[in-house]
Amino acid sequence: MNPYDPQNFVFIQLLALAYYFAGQIDKALETATQASKIRPKWLPTLETLAVCYATFDRMEEARTCFMQMRDLEKPKADVLTLLKKHNPKWTEVMATMLLKAGWQA
Repeated sequence: MNPYDPQNFVFIQLLALAYYFAGQIDKALETATQASKIRPKWLPTLETLAVCYATFDRMEEARTCFMQMRDLEKPKADVLTLLKKHNPKWTEVMATMLLKAGWQA
């Protein structure tokens, strides 16, 4: 990846999800953390971080993500809409992990 590409955080975020659903949760967390360093206030990355933390039963860290998520304006469009639409199981797993950590939309 081009380190100067201003959209790197999107691709890194998608890589984090790929790791997560490939069962490589540690790599998913590491990669989502990398994306959050590039764009710390991007809702999909915070959501992925929270899901990873919840999977590892690191609830305090998941809740920290929630606090950050609540402070953000909800985007008009979710760039992951098509991904979620075509992978409903993924959406279900992510929602389950968010609820496990106490997320209330």
